[in-house]
Amino acid sequence: MSILARLALALALTAAISGPGAAAPDGPVKPVTPVSPAPASAGAPVAEPPQPATPGAQVPADPVVRALREEVARLTEAAAAAEAAAPDEMACVRARLELITQLLLLLIRLQEQAYLRSQAPAPPAPTVGSPRRPPVGTNPKAASVRMAAPRPPGPLFGKRGGNKLHRPGCVAGDRIAPGDRVVFAALPQALAAGYQPCRICHPER
Repeated sequence: MSILARLALALALTAAISGPGAAAPDGPVKPVTPVSPAPASAGAPVAEPPQPATPGAQVPADPVVRALREEVARLTEAAAAAEAAAPDEMACVRARLELITQLLLLLIRLQEQAYLRSQAPAPPAPTVGSPRRPPVGTNPKAASVRMAAPRPPGPLFGKRGGNKLHRPGCVAGDRIAPGDRVVFAALPQALAAGYQPCRICHPER
């Protein structure tokens, strides 16, 4: 049984016990003879009475439990204040019933929250060591080949009578007819002949 239900039942019993006085018994009441405790032996240990628990000695570490206890204490104090200010016994009973109602509603809310948490789907756990897939429409191998593709090999050339030096595959150099080309084996030879590197293919790189 939950602590709130036990507290509600205890408050209900307290309200019933603290009501109007009990009726007197019908027959004569027999006197109660007090029983003297038996003397303890010299060697037997004397049991100490249990110490009452100090309220608030242990503070729960869980914030939910701590907030729950604070709410129950607040409702209990409010009911005690309303009962103390009640003008008659009927008002006291109403204050106790109001406290029991508030505690039961709090218990219902807690049960609803626990049910919703149990029904919530758990987040998917990440798979350790799973390979990462590339985005759709991309080919990492083709991209690496394009990045690492070397420039077309071959001798440098320029236009006869011109001053621009190209490498094979240059867009501007492909417009030069093969018969109008001057071929150089190396860059220093072309620079010595007065040719300057093309700004498109950059044969100096």
